[in-house]
Amino acid sequence: MDTAAKETQKVIIIDDSKSFRQYVEELLSGAGYQAFSAQDGSTGLELIENIQPDVVLLDIEMPVMDGREVLAALHPEGRLFSVVVLTSKSAMEDCLSVFNIGADDYIPKPFNDDELLARVRAAARTAQLKKELAASRDEALDLLHKYEISEEKLAEERELTAISKLISGIADKMNSPIGYVRSNIGTMMRYSDVLMELCERMTALQARRDWTADEIRQALDVELQWMEQSRIGRMRQYMGPLAKETVQGIDRIAAIIRKLLQIDIAGGHMEKKPENMVCLVNMLAGQIRERNSGITISVEAEEETVLVDCNKVRIVSALENVIENAVEALRGAGWILIRICKGGDSVIMDISDTGGGIPGKNLDAVFDPFVSGSPCQGKVGLGLTVAKYLINANRGSISITSDEGKGTRVRIELPVTASNAALHKEAALS
Repeated sequence: MDTAAKETQKVIIIDDSKSFRQYVEELLSGAGYQAFSAQDGSTGLELIENIQPDVVLLDIEMPVMDGREVLAALHPEGRLFSVVVLTSKSAMEDCLSVFNIGADDYIPKPFNDDELLARVRAAARTAQLKKELAASRDEALDLLHKYEISEEKLAEERELTAISKLISGIADKMNSPIGYVRSNIGTMMRYSDVLMELCERMTALQARRDWTADEIRQALDVELQWMEQSRIGRMRQYMGPLAKETVQGIDRIAAIIRKLLQIDIAGGHMEKKPENMVCLVNMLAGQIRERNSGITISVEAEEETVLVDCNKVRIVSALENVIENAVEALRGAGWILIRICKGGDSVIMDISDTGGGIPGKNLDAVFDPFVSGSPCQGKVGLGLTVAKYLINANRGSISITSDEGKGTRVRIELPVTASNAALHKEAALS
């Protein structure tokens, strides 16, 4: 990052130690940042409001209003700056718990200058990414708004609102994993540099053959002192959790992208042909049973053949999302029943589960993007959204009813094929 870019970046230090604040201000100013400071949490919040910083260095242990209370007041959702917590506690639970209340990174005291500047650089990059995502979201929302008010597109107002929520949700839901993945990778790269140096030092020791006992002891003392100064033990302690959290963040981003690609299927023209829904549902049920051994999935159909004019890719993807959503509601054990029958010119599929159900106040929002009725941690919250897009694209409909504490039923209706409808009418007349 060049100096010109740094000059526009603002860093606020919130710490009750005056000498510490002065020291860090001088260090950051020398590195090209605009540095500001506050002596307590309350003053720090006012300064954040007025300055609009890129990075906040926040002491977690302060009198009156400590760092945790400041984090709680900052609200991480929609925040366009990064918060790096300063703490003298080295216990893993203390360090990692601050992420649950909105911190982007942490650095334990005492620290060296290079380490602090590296963390600030990483935090500033994360803040820049947040701002770029927010700008993209605002631009998209602005374009959607202009499109919404055009006279010839008024009929699409409801669909545009859904797309707007989707775009906004993408930015919000991807901000967090992108932020901590970038931060974790930066930390692991620094750890890697130290470990590579350790390998080089050990290789140099190994290469020497003419050691005396005293020389071996002296050399080991030097290396042990270097390892202690380099905090090798802390790296060993934190590397595993950092790697695990990074993989989880990447998996979450990948899951969101997979769901969005499924929605993209609904946008283009795709060939339709008659498909037997009984066969498709039985195939899907079998595949999902294999992945979830503790769950019973039963399929009941009035007839062996129920034809629907559809695109197989769209419908299979929609049904899979609905059934997987029911599986998640069961949390590892329970029963799912899929009933297939005809109703007029439609095929009706009822997918019922014995899960915990959905509170009535939440039912209206279950098809909104990134809204999850499941208690599963880390769930993306796009399954029913994807299903609705794909079913609507096939001129069908989807609805949901639930009895909290007893289970949920999703009803899907799809138009039958012309030949299937004619046979149904003939049977009714006879």
